[in-house]
Amino acid sequence: MDNDNLKYHAALDLSGAEASLAVMPVDGGDVLLTEYREMRGRGAALLLEWIKECLAAKNISLSQITRWTVGSGPGSFTGLRMAASLVGGLIFGKEHMAARTMPTALGLAAGCDAACGETIATLYDGRNHELLLFGVVKTTEGLVADGASMVIDATSAAEIGKTYSRLVAFEHDRNAVLKVLPEVLHSRVDFIEHLPVDKMLLLPSDNWNNDLTELVYIRQAVFTQPTGVIPAGIQD
Repeated sequence: MDNDNLKYHAALDLSGAEASLAVMPVDGGDVLLTEYREMRGRGAALLLEWIKECLAAKNISLSQITRWTVGSGPGSFTGLRMAASLVGGLIFGKEHMAARTMPTALGLAAGCDAACGETIATLYDGRNHELLLFGVVKTTEGLVADGASMVIDATSAAEIGKTYSRLVAFEHDRNAVLKVLPEVLHSRVDFIEHLPVDKMLLLPSDNWNNDLTELVYIRQAVFTQPTGVIPAGIQD
């Protein structure tokens, strides 16, 4: 079969300092590639070129990606918007292409191999001695959000061990997570080095609506009104 006629489904996430990419045939089969690359600062401008390089190594062209799953967080506002904007541009005006957002937390939760019925707290460094929590539950259909999305501190963190049967976090957040969680919960945390982005390809979802603005913001951005005297000459 002519490889040019094959169509593929790609999952892309840039919720942190590392870009994650996985690709499989649209019609099912094995995951063909899973790649990671650090994307910090201006390096994120190379995201599209990196994707093309990864695809080219498997003799796949960018135009053959007709389904996109984009990680929606929680994570870096800038990274989330960058990945969403990139994919939005790639599918714009192309009726044969479709995209969906999916909480990055679902991919992270997939890394702990929970049993059906188990609840999973995905934890992230929220800075200032706080953690961000996004709740997930494993069902017969797969992993789904349980509706919990909050900021927790050392006091409220003690309660999550009663609510969730599994705890999972990224390895790069280990120190921050362990500083906030009570010591009795430390051994219960599964630390994941890389996002299992390949598993995001396989998670069910019915939101193939091309609306890539559906991002997960646990802690909303806060605007502080400027104070003080505005220098003359810049009021206008």
